[in-house]
Amino acid sequence: MTHEKRHLLQWDSGIAYRKGSTKIWVPDYPPLRQLLLEEYHDVLYAGHFGSNKTLTCIAKHYNWPHMADDIQKFVTSCSTCQRMKSSKQKKPGLLWPLPIPEQPWQVVTLDFITGLPTTTSGYDGILVVIEELSKMGHFILTHTIARTKETAQLFVCYIISQHGIPTTLIFDRDAKFTSKF
Repeated sequence: MTHEKRHLLQWDSGIAYRKGSTKIWVPDYPPLRQLLLEEYHDVLYAGHFGSNKTLTCIAKHYNWPHMADDIQKFVTSCSTCQRMKSSKQKKPGLLWPLPIPEQPWQVVTLDFITGLPTTTSGYDGILVVIEELSKMGHFILTHTIARTKETAQLFVCYIISQHGIPTTLIFDRDAKFTSKF
């Protein structure tokens, strides 16, 4: 603490208090602040409260600059809290079956098989296209590094040219299946 700010403190039995307050002033000494944070957050009776409740508990008796920020950082870095924290995300619902298509090649699923040994022609992947009503499949040789444009060209050449344009495509979140596809 700078000399100019020392006049804001009063001393009683070797303990510093901010003038007009009963809260103990905690000096800028990280090991001491760390000890207080651990005592009010980590020990069994502390309960690993969140940052707001920990701040409320500590602020009843202590004060230091940027105390709320220090507590927030401490609580968010607590490994126990991170492991035990309940998710605020909505729980996933039940899976719904996909409706049965009314005609062939109306609904098509696409996926890739990658990481295969390279053929003599240089292919190391397969674009798998399955028609959902009959389960007829097309297995098209491709390269693992094929981009969206190349994948779309394969789809047009092997699927649309033979079966027409499907009304629904089902695929995973592969980067090749973007809005550009």
